Amino acid sequence: MRVEVHLSTGTELGPTERTDLAPGGSTAVEMAAGGEAFERWTAHPEMSACAAR
Repeated sequence: MRVEVHLSTGTELGPTERTDLAPGGSTAVEMAAGGEAFERWTAHPEMSACAAR
């Protein structure tokens, strides 16, 4: 899994490094906006099967 964040200004943050998660698992993600002002953001997760499967 990896995550991208889209700011309301059109700026895209990420994506994060690919991380394996167990079903139902979670992980903390922190992305810096570099001081850019924005009103909203949306997360865009990307999931794929592990290469070993």
